[in-house]
Parts: sequence; C-alpha cells; structure tokens
Amino acid sequence: MPIPGTSLYLPTLICLAYGAGALAWFADYVRRVQNEATPQEIRKTLAAGAALFCSFLAASLTILFLVFL
Repeated sequence: MPIPGTSLYLPTLICLAYGAGALAWFADYVRRVQNEATPQEIRKTLAAGAALFCSFLAASLTILFLVFL
C-alpha cells in the first residue's frame, strides 16, 4: 500500500534520468566499437555500463520499497 500523499513524480524523474544515462552510455559504447577502440577501453565502457545498471537496480528497489510497500 502506498504511503498517503506520496507522489510518483520523483521516481519517474529518476527513471528518466537513468534512461538518458543508459542512452548516453550506449552511444559511447557504439562510438568506441566503431572507432576500433582497444579491448581495455571497451572493457572500461562495459564496466561503466554494469555500474549504471546496478545503480539503477538499487534505485528501483529503493523506490519500490519506499513508495509502493
């Protein structure tokens, strides 16, 4: 049951920000692959993407816990 008076605007903004970050990361990854980056640079980009995904997952679970439970 949601907390009374809780708005969904903040969770929506957070998800949109993560979506924009994911698009920027994907564009960077594609640019590096097309420019034949070294395997080390590609691994760094993949690690950044994994960190972005993990932080999004943590934020999503926190929002789920605080807003919807």
